[in-house]
Amino acid sequence: RKALMMAVNPEDVYKIRTGNRPLPRGVPESLCWKFQIGCGYSVTKPKYDPVAAKKLLAEAGYADGFEIALSTFNSTKDMAEVVSGQLRKIGVQASVDALTFAAYRKKQADGKLNSLVSGWSAGGQPDISNTLDFFFQPGPRDYFGDKELHALREIGLSEIDEAKRKAAVTKLMDAATERAYVIPVAPIPLIFLHTT
Repeated sequence: RKALMMAVNPEDVYKIRTGNRPLPRGVPESLCWKFQIGCGYSVTKPKYDPVAAKKLLAEAGYADGFEIALSTFNSTKDMAEVVSGQLRKIGVQASVDALTFAAYRKKQADGKLNSLVSGWSAGGQPDISNTLDFFFQPGPRDYFGDKELHALREIGLSEIDEAKRKAAVTKLMDAATERAYVIPVAPIPLIFLHTT
């Protein structure tokens, strides 16, 4: 998983999502932004390094790569296509499986998702609680099955002492990054359409 993450150049995904326009916050380093209440992390996502990614794959017994389907939605298909192309550069034959939300939920419930390239808008919310629930709540949307992260999520959602809450969230975010469960690859810009 770490090799796959190191093969993704977030700058390329950033360009496709923002129309190559700079955004004030830049590319996220973790699943939350420091301005969010309760956000904490000390470990940032792996740096883009396709050479090291290929080496990791070889050490894991996948020198010739493997096949993987990147599940995504029509709204994030462009991101998945960029990621697919980058994975191919390290020998991973990545296909893009664009799904409707209903098809995604069925695939998810049937345990058929092996990877997901998607958007997540809770980075724009003032508190970390929705991100904790979305990614780390036990149940059908639990991609990782990591009981330690479930327990840290509970602290992050229920602790009133802000320092203790942030410490638990930092431990959770750091563990999720170190275990290569999930990484952010690009911010999602807010778009406003208006007429006179």
